[in-house]
Amino acid sequence: MLPAGPSKPPPTGSTNVVFSHNLHWGGNVAPTLGEGDRIADPAFVNPSRDPKAANFRLKPGSPALGAGISLPFSPFLNLDGKSRGDKPDRGAY
Repeated sequence: MLPAGPSKPPPTGSTNVVFSHNLHWGGNVAPTLGEGDRIADPAFVNPSRDPKAANFRLKPGSPALGAGISLPFSPFLNLDGKSRGDKPDRGAY
């Protein structure tokens, strides 16, 4: 999701990037957490590096469901063409 407020600058030292309302999982480096950020398994349907098998939609019970924020410049539709509504999911779907 896009930033909603100030947060710590990223480790690169840039002050033009804001971390906010993200869901972090995995990786080898601890994330820089910002306002509203969480660390949790997003519960993707089928995370895969194989583009023919990958499905990054969210399973029921995912902590990303309904956990996004709406901003004036947020897209109205998700990648499936469905309305994001007032309580969008975190992520593309």
